[in-house]
Amino acid sequence: MTVDTTELCKKIEGFMKSHHDNHGLLYDKTTQELSDGNFRVVTAKLKDIPLHRVRRNEADNEFFHKTKDLHYADPEFVTTYGRVNKPGQSMFYCAESNQICRLELLHDYLLKNDVGHERYFTYSQWEINKELNFLVLAVAPSNREISNRFTIRDDCFNFIKSQPTDTQQSYFNLFDLTSNFLLKNAKTDYSVYVVCSAIANFFTIRFPTIDGLIYPTVQGNTGYNFVLRPHTIGNKMILPKKDVYMEKWLVSNKDLTTINPFRKIGHINGDIIMWDK
Repeated sequence: MTVDTTELCKKIEGFMKSHHDNHGLLYDKTTQELSDGNFRVVTAKLKDIPLHRVRRNEADNEFFHKTKDLHYADPEFVTTYGRVNKPGQSMFYCAESNQICRLELLHDYLLKNDVGHERYFTYSQWEINKELNFLVLAVAPSNREISNRFTIRDDCFNFIKSQPTDTQQSYFNLFDLTSNFLLKNAKTDYSVYVVCSAIANFFTIRFPTIDGLIYPTVQGNTGYNFVLRPHTIGNKMILPKKDVYMEKWLVSNKDLTTINPFRKIGHINGDIIMWDK
């Protein structure tokens, strides 16, 4: 890190300790500190890649019957900070593989100590219908990119090195900042989510033309998550693809979740999901 970025991270980490129980103040102070930073961003234009998403069924043993039910959660139900959202801000979280989706939700339910409960989840795959402009919010360490998938780290760094020497550091400043916070596990420190949300929203507001963000998954340590802004659904820039299916999970203990062989297949017909008997 540069001296300036190191000091910025130290300040924000200080806020995480002093305002651990005041999430609104932590969010605002983080945003205020970012406004004085010297940052440039790297964007990636993507199309024709599959995006994977999984949602918990609202009523555990009931099916989703419309594709819109697989979209964004209604804002009033978004009550907590997430990796790139604040309360009331609904985002479309997805990933480059179903396994990443599964690990993200397993973390969520193990974290809540949901032992002994059966939960139903519906998987869907989405395709980018129009080229989307993603902001690369953070890059994974070189040993945490899935082989033969996305080589975002090398692509970003090669792009930065192609830029004028006097601007290169402003690009690296972003990744110095985000690698310090986006790669942290929030399992034992909820304030990590608050800070990450502040960082994501700060750059989303600064660059309003982006359609989504890319950042490394923390659960499982390999691969990337993708987050799409609401207009990508409204303008049909992404569409559900192929079939969907539902699984049943049982959280056996704090370290183990059993995925039941139970599986129902749903076939997409327009905006309707038709389930096999």
